[in-house]
Order: sequence, then structure tokens, then C-alpha cells
Amino acid sequence: MTAYFEKHYCPECCCQHWLEITRSGRIVCHGTEFFPRNDPAHYTRRSGRGFKVIEKLVFSLPLDWQMAAELHSV
Repeated sequence: MTAYFEKHYCPECCCQHWLEITRSGRIVCHGTEFFPRNDPAHYTRRSGRGFKVIEKLVFSLPLDWQMAAELHSV
């Protein structure tokens, strides 16, 4: 899942901080302490005036490969 964040004035919090801008133009507030780069499950890319946050894909090995890796490491 990809999300886009820009720093704008938030009328809910009465201050300027990072807000999510959806494709439809809706603005979503995640709180004043939120920063797009703080999530280890996502990586960020600079895009325009803000950040594009992209989910990291985590692939797991099949069970037989996991067991073989455990035997090899012992």
C-alpha cells in the first residue's frame, strides 16, 4: 500500500505537521507526533513537496527451506 504525505496546516490540531493526502484529495490527520519515516515496515521516497510511503514486501521461505537453513547454521 502506498500513501502520500505533505506538511500542511491541520485545522484539527491547530498546527502544521505531516498529513496524509489520499488520491481523492482527502486529508487524513495521524497526529502531531507522526513522521512518515518512523515506520520500520515501510520505506519512504521523496516525491514533490512531500514523501511517498511504500510498504516493504516481506517474503518468507517455504518451511523446508527454513528447516534446511536452521540445520546448516548449527
